[in-house]
Amino acid sequence: MAVLVFNAAVVVQEGLRRMQVKPTLEDLKRFREVSPIAHADKVTAPLFFMLGGKDQRVPQRDAKQYLAAFKARQNAPETHVIVFPEDTHALDKPQTEFEQFLNAAWWFKRFLN
Repeated sequence: MAVLVFNAAVVVQEGLRRMQVKPTLEDLKRFREVSPIAHADKVTAPLFFMLGGKDQRVPQRDAKQYLAAFKARQNAPETHVIVFPEDTHALDKPQTEFEQFLNAAWWFKRFLN
């Protein structure tokens, strides 16, 4: 059995550092490195987005920024976006689940056939 030992003071200090209102330059650099938008130029497959209009984890403006970066490329693969206006991140309303299934089947049939 492994035992995890940590210094609570270090954990608290790190947590406070990360909760700063203003991120450090190091934080901003790391955010950019791991951001999907920084890698949009590497995507080769067609993209199909299904977004919730009330999603707070992936707001529509973030998805639109990604799509704009993706489409700005010459010869970018095809994209398709469906927004479910009354859904959150889960996209779990019964009608939405039905529409997701139909649209995903349509998309796969187009590109995997």
